[in-house]
Amino acid sequence: ASAAWGKSNMDFYMYNTVNASLGPNQPCSDEGTSPAVPDQSCTPYFNPGIYDQQEINLNFDASYTMSETMSLSGGVEWRNEIFEIIQGDRPSWTEGPLATQGFTPGSNGFTGFGPLTAGDWSRNNFAAYGQAGFEDADDKWLVDVAGRVENFSDFGLTINGKVAARFSLNETFALRGAASTGFRAPTPGQQNAFNISTIYDPDIMDLTNNGTIPSTSDLAELYGGEALQPETSVNVSLGTVYSEGNFHLSADYFLINVSDRLTTSRNFELSTEDIDRLLDEGIIRPGGVLKRFRFFINDFATRTQGIDVVAAYQMESDRGTTDLTTAWNWTTTSVTKHNDDTLSPLRIRILQEGLPNLRGNIAVNHEFPAGTRALVRASYWGGYFDGETPYYESNPSETIDYPGRMLVDVEGAHTFMDSYTLTVGAQNVLNTLPAEYPGAADGVGNRYGQFTPFGFNGTFLYTRLSYSW
Repeated sequence: ASAAWGKSNMDFYMYNTVNASLGPNQPCSDEGTSPAVPDQSCTPYFNPGIYDQQEINLNFDASYTMSETMSLSGGVEWRNEIFEIIQGDRPSWTEGPLATQGFTPGSNGFTGFGPLTAGDWSRNNFAAYGQAGFEDADDKWLVDVAGRVENFSDFGLTINGKVAARFSLNETFALRGAASTGFRAPTPGQQNAFNISTIYDPDIMDLTNNGTIPSTSDLAELYGGEALQPETSVNVSLGTVYSEGNFHLSADYFLINVSDRLTTSRNFELSTEDIDRLLDEGIIRPGGVLKRFRFFINDFATRTQGIDVVAAYQMESDRGTTDLTTAWNWTTTSVTKHNDDTLSPLRIRILQEGLPNLRGNIAVNHEFPAGTRALVRASYWGGYFDGETPYYESNPSETIDYPGRMLVDVEGAHTFMDSYTLTVGAQNVLNTLPAEYPGAADGVGNRYGQFTPFGFNGTFLYTRLSYSW
């Protein structure tokens, strides 16, 4: 049996910004004069509010070995989640007297949580699960069957299972496969979170407020928002294993179909006509700050498939032991179903091309008899598309396809006095960097894309001294 409790919160606070609709009547801290507002005797300060998350988990597990070839296990679990938005101070969200003149209400940069946004939401779920494993006396067959029944207070009942098997043809060669279903419920935070932040919009070359709103809010429902549903998945894998002497090889194919995937919608823009209509219908308030928004949706389905290949070979000689290893992965994802009204072409391309299709590494590690070790590893990431940039949204005819890159790491270590090991190494020793981002000016100075798979910090040197006993 076990019990776990966790709590975290994110407390927002902002200095040296303004609520433009308040005019000269800005809230201040007592930390001294603001250089940005020299005629004030204190620094402009806002407390936009707090996100608070709490989780409680209780579970009981048991296992029983029926025989040398059969084992059973199972358990029950109860979980409680609470998500809370705590209201910010009034100046961070209020509409001042200048709002009717077009001055933006709320603290600029991140608007506070007002009384219509604040609240708390909870969910309970109870689960029962079991597993049975079978291995025949000749060690040829290994079969594993598992199931889980779970009831959510907001989504109801879900049943999922898994079947896995391995068959050894002989001492060196085996086949294996698995099939399973999966389930992922949206969190209370995804269902109810509300925030407004200020971003740079290259289309108007100015700052604009961009919001994430609950999918069941009146505004979201006008643009296709609805109550969130769980994601469901079906997973299938088939593979083979070969092992003889010092050589080991495995190759696996996998297929993952995910339905009702959760994501954020495209950004919706409110025109002047939209705002006038929504004001007349009472859906937004006069002077409201939100002209661009998005929300979480169950909007698309994907099919991901790929191949994993891993090989290892060990050589021994009077000069020590050498381990040669390599691992390669090819993965592709396609969007099989989506809604054009809520999922943008940019988002679809990111889902399908935002990660390298091909990744792999080759490593050589040699252990000398005298306690010295040397490692050289080359890692490769294939080409990918980075579309989470203002440059692409402003220039949709342009493509930002980044080429693949290979990085090399080296490491040496020596053990002395039986207990101490000194390690010296370099990650990315050749100082390989991603291709530069072509829209650096529109991207507020970003030299590289936002989602490079290996970062853009270049070479990293390190040394480490460890002691073991």
